[in-house]
Amino acid sequence: MPKLKTNPINQAIFAGLATTTACLLYGGLQAVNFFPQIAITSTILFFIIFRSVAQGGSIFHPAPLVALVLLWGLAISPLASIVWEKFILYAPKNIEWEPWLIHTSWIYTACAIALLTGILLGSDNNLEPLPAWEVNRSMLPVVSLAFLTFTLLVQAYIFVSFGGVYGYLVEWTEQKESFKGLGSIFMLAEAFPILLLISFVLFTDREKVRERIWLVYGLLIAFFLLKLLFGGFRGSRSNTIWGIFWAAGIIHLVYFKLKLRHYLIGTAFLMAFMVSYAVYKSFGVEAFSGEYTVEDSGRFDGNPIASILLEDFSRSTVHAYILHEYFDSDSYNVKLGATYLNSLFKVMPWMDNPFPDSKNTAGAELFYGRTIDPVLSYGRIRNSRVFGLYGEGLLNFGPALPILLFIGAGMLIGKIDSFCLRLKAEDPRTLLIPFIANGCLVLILSDSDNLVFFIMKNGFMAFLMIFLISIRPKPITSMTPS
Repeated sequence: MPKLKTNPINQAIFAGLATTTACLLYGGLQAVNFFPQIAITSTILFFIIFRSVAQGGSIFHPAPLVALVLLWGLAISPLASIVWEKFILYAPKNIEWEPWLIHTSWIYTACAIALLTGILLGSDNNLEPLPAWEVNRSMLPVVSLAFLTFTLLVQAYIFVSFGGVYGYLVEWTEQKESFKGLGSIFMLAEAFPILLLISFVLFTDREKVRERIWLVYGLLIAFFLLKLLFGGFRGSRSNTIWGIFWAAGIIHLVYFKLKLRHYLIGTAFLMAFMVSYAVYKSFGVEAFSGEYTVEDSGRFDGNPIASILLEDFSRSTVHAYILHEYFDSDSYNVKLGATYLNSLFKVMPWMDNPFPDSKNTAGAELFYGRTIDPVLSYGRIRNSRVFGLYGEGLLNFGPALPILLFIGAGMLIGKIDSFCLRLKAEDPRTLLIPFIANGCLVLILSDSDNLVFFIMKNGFMAFLMIFLISIRPKPITSMTPS
């Protein structure tokens, strides 16, 4: 009989029951209608976590990270929205939220089942270590110096173009439209901090760095400051947050395993940063004057932490609203995959996009109940709402078929998670695991255009550098006598 602590199924059942009980105690009578959904969904997601961890995974691996965030996003957030009475800020109209959030939670349960099915289908039972790539020590100095110099010069060019660092901040505050069309340049420049960290890891002796824990903490602080300078002050909150996640993941995988206190400190820092950054995003460089508060930003309705949890780490209210609008409207036409193709063609700016239907135009149509000509409005519709894998699927195929997308996403996540688990510690590709895990989360929580942008902007340069400085093992061929 396997012990409770070593059996992922038993662990998941226990954790799922504990989560469900806590939600019932906190939510009271309002939680009754969410009881079975929370119980099933949380147990499934805990199983995904414990299964991967038992195989050597961590929060910085794809399956555990996705499942951990979805514990909130799929299992708990619909109930939390009801209990806290927090729905969509500036919703076009008010709807009867509770029944639609209950419907949404049942859909989420189906999505969790589909996700688990996909992960089990996609996972590799063979977890034998892969042949490791090796660092080409003769190429490393040349490639690393070239990449670091190039990205640093591009960032210097950006600062000079706007009159220095302060001029850059002022321009972003007063004339944000000046930054339009510079995405490719930002993609190159803002890779500098992670390229520098990767270079440091590859150049230095891991054992010696591990003995100097203050140096590791100093690395993380320096990385955070560089991320602010290289893109963070451009209003890109996610650029900084996910960059720190990547850096923390490298520390965890290379130097020492992070402990509970590190995760608690990191979570507290994350929330504090996201709240305070709202002031900067609203007022720019003037936020440093101390004259403005979080309330002045107008970005939060009441408790800012609750708003962050429900708006940044959940799509439940958005999904509840578009479900209501879909069934309440007879004028919306599903896009049949056009928004995905639109996102794909965005990586080819030299071509006219033959698919003008974007998630922005489709979302605006359903959200505001009006028909929008995607050709006439191309590039003119701005939409800050993120629909997620299920929401964008609904815009394209209606409310039922998107559940099946979670099977496909699960298969991809399962395959990638198995690949990451099979990488040896000395393999330079290990340094990319936190980014890959982050990309899997973006796949579920964000839209197709966000995913394309995330991969190209945040990963392209790092992947290219790792590829160029690596020696790949030659395939083993069996020789049989004729």
